[in-house]
Amino acid sequence: MSVIQFFATAFLSLGSPAASEVPVSLFGITMLEPLLIPACPIVGGVAKFAKDYEKRGRPSWATVPYSGPLTGPCFKRNLPNAIFSTPPTDEWVRISYPTHQQPELATYDSVVVSVIDGRVQGISFHTVGLSAQSLVLAALTKKYGKPSTDRMVSKQNSYGAKYDSVVAVWTLTDLITAKFEGVAESLNDGFVKIETPLEHEKNEALERALISGTPM
Repeated sequence: MSVIQFFATAFLSLGSPAASEVPVSLFGITMLEPLLIPACPIVGGVAKFAKDYEKRGRPSWATVPYSGPLTGPCFKRNLPNAIFSTPPTDEWVRISYPTHQQPELATYDSVVVSVIDGRVQGISFHTVGLSAQSLVLAALTKKYGKPSTDRMVSKQNSYGAKYDSVVAVWTLTDLITAKFEGVAESLNDGFVKIETPLEHEKNEALERALISGTPM
């Protein structure tokens, strides 16, 4: 199944006055709505894991014993977390898909979802980078229309090799934008993200916190 088949948006057209009122979805996840995908099954059940987790003092190194194989999409939480039996409210979770449902243009069988105040504020996934950036751009353009901005950025890796990376942005609604970087951290890594201003500010705050520690 192609990434185009997974991309599902219901807005009428870019620039339409009603566009901001129509839901935007990706991989079956709807932006600005509660996350409706179920939790991935845990070996022994949630109650047993939660009891063992609390007994160990909620260690950050604990590993959730998720069971498989998956029969449909489900979310996995990062540790440490709040209460595993409750829906995500303010956290990042990973949505895992069965192998046969993995989108062709995504690197992994999962996407990352940001939930803030109980609603989905961000959805992101990786692509295979330079070798597929034209395919990913074509798929996104076919689904979303022409990007609001589209440019090539010259980059160079640590070995001196130079290449051009696509950077495209779509304004989907008044509150939702999509961004595609053909090459992100390396030649074999690209990145797609749909986000709201709330999610963007959350990431900006985390970046500011990383550089505002104790002076050297």
